[in-house]
This record gives sequence, C-alpha cells and structure tokens, in this order.
Amino acid sequence: MNLKELIEKRNALITSIEAVVNKATEEKRAMTDEENTKYETDMKEISALGKTIDAAIATRALAKMDDPAAQKKEESPEVLEARAFDALIRGKIEQRDATNLTKSDNGTIIPQTIVKKIITEITEICPIMRLATVYNIKGKILIPKYGANSDVDFTMAWADEFTALASNAGAFTNVELGGFLAGGLCKISKSLINNSDFDVVGFIVSYIAKKATEFIEKECIVGTSEKTVGVLSATSTATTTSTTAITADELIGLTFKVKAPYQKNACWIMNSSTLEAIRKLKDGEGRYLLNMDINGAFGTTLLGKPVYPTDSMPAIEASAKTVVYGDLSCLALKIGEMTVQVLNEKYADEHAVGALCWIEMDCDIQDEQGLAVLVQKS
Repeated sequence: MNLKELIEKRNALITSIEAVVNKATEEKRAMTDEENTKYETDMKEISALGKTIDAAIATRALAKMDDPAAQKKEESPEVLEARAFDALIRGKIEQRDATNLTKSDNGTIIPQTIVKKIITEITEICPIMRLATVYNIKGKILIPKYGANSDVDFTMAWADEFTALASNAGAFTNVELGGFLAGGLCKISKSLINNSDFDVVGFIVSYIAKKATEFIEKECIVGTSEKTVGVLSATSTATTTSTTAITADELIGLTFKVKAPYQKNACWIMNSSTLEAIRKLKDGEGRYLLNMDINGAFGTTLLGKPVYPTDSMPAIEASAKTVVYGDLSCLALKIGEMTVQVLNEKYADEHAVGALCWIEMDCDIQDEQGLAVLVQKS
C-alpha cells in the first residue's frame, strides 16, 4: 500500500467515526456499546496509520537530502524566496543581492510568499476577516450600499398590458473604501537569529499575523473616526432594560432585527466576559437557559448560531454596545497591498533586526439589513 492509499484509508476512517458521533449527537443520546467499540477500534487504527504516514514522509525527506540534484529540482520559487528572506534577515546576503525577492520602486523588499503566508494565517485566526466580504484591490473603490429601513424600496406588483409601471427604485447609496495605511514593527533578537534552529521566517509570519489580526479585528468591529467603520456602527439596534445585564428575551429580540435572508449565515460577536454572563443565565429553577454545543464553532453557539468572543468588543456597562448579531458578509473589508521591509542596520545598537510591515486597508458596512447591535441601557 503506497502513501496515497494510506492517507485515503485514514481519511475514510475519520469520516466513518465522524458519522457515528454525529448520529448519536443528532439523536441526543449516548453512543451504544457497538458504536463505542467501533469508535475505539477506528481511533487506534487512525493513530497507527498516522505514525506510518509520518514515518514514510520523514524517510522520503531523508532520501532527498542525500540527493542534492533531486532536492534542487523539486524546490519551488516559494521555497527559494523563503530561503532568501531567511538569509536576508540573518545577514548572510545584502538587500541588493536578494535575487529571489521582488523589489518595489523605492527598493523595499517585498517577499510575496511571506506576505501570502501572513495573510493566510490572519484569515485562519480572524473569523471576521474570513466571514466579511473582502476586496483585494489597491486604491479607492465604490460599493453599492442598501439602507436598513428605506422609505423607498424596489417593489413588484400586478400590471396590465400597455400600462406604464410606476418607477420605484431602491434606496441605494455608495460606500467608499479608501487606502488607509497601517504599519507594525517586529523586532527580533540577533541572539535568536544566530541560533540555526530558530525558524526566523515562521516567527515573523506568526508575530505579524497575530498583531495584524488584533488590529484588523478591532477596526472591523469598532472602527476609527474618519477612517474605518466597524459593525458596531450598524443602524439597527435594540436596547436592554438593564445597564449591567442581558436577558435571554433581549437576545432573542435582537435576532429579529436581522432580515430573514441574512439569518442562514448569522453569528454572534461579543466580549468573553459578556459570553460568560450570558452562559450563566438561569430559569426560575436554576437551570441554564443556554446550552453549550461542543460541535459548534469554537464549541459555543447561542440560539443555534456560532459565537465569536473577542476582547475588541466592549464589556457590559452603561451605554456600551455589547453584542453584534448578523451576517458578517454585510461588512466590506478592503485589503490592499501588504509589504514587509527588513531593517538590518536601524536596530544594530539593540542587537536586533526589524521587520516592518505595511498594510493598506479600509472597512465599512455595505448592507445594513444584515446586522444588528445590542446596546446597554444608559
């Protein structure tokens, strides 16, 4: 059995046990003895196959190491570019000699492979960026925007032949997404860089992705005056009866603020402390009103919709906008060019190397009908 067949067999077993677990979950019951036996047997085989697959991959890698010609032949442009970027940071080559990296007009190093890795990691760890409508375009763009409760709406009606139809256009406006510039600096100790086992490229990708995620997420939620507009600016709102608490009825009411076509992909966004308070809601007999679904996104759902807790959302206090509900594709996010520049000399007196990241971005709500915000009583 070759490597491909081993992987396919493992995947088939994973699919099989998922079906067993999902069936028991859907039927709201414990797994039977027969199902438990199958689950345990399949899990053991999956583990054994995983070890065999890992060993086969490692053996192939060792074989390639002994064959420089084969290794060189299989190296992709992405591998060469990542290696050149690593060498540049370690000071093994000069910026002008980094032939595997693209240079902009001002000489800034732009390692496109590294940028793609950063963006990929941002998307993986930032649900808002993953769910928003993203435009990868440079410069300014105009996007049609439809109001939440327009007095003039597009309508259909019965009509007679040869009788003119009344013109009734929907209230469309435009959302302009600009090219606001944001930057971040990652400084790396030369002591770490000089350690041959230290993954310089991986560190930079993870560090910049983490910081960029925090920034992008906050802008998409809160926004910045005269720059970005976040989901908290949605015009459809509901107000709580308490300054310091949220009721289950208020959460249910908030869901009805979102139009039916947007309910399918709706989700919740709130601070972790707000989620904790909601999870502790109980009825008159001390039973929790909202149950945790271990099969849902991040293991948490409310009223059947996934919850994305984030510290970018305000905590519960008077007048705070504490909960967002709706379809995040109603948020338009423009991500333009991202560049990374290596600063070998600037931080020499700190025994460090800098990696400077610039990103062009903007965001705004492009459809008010799909988002609603819960506001605490003043």
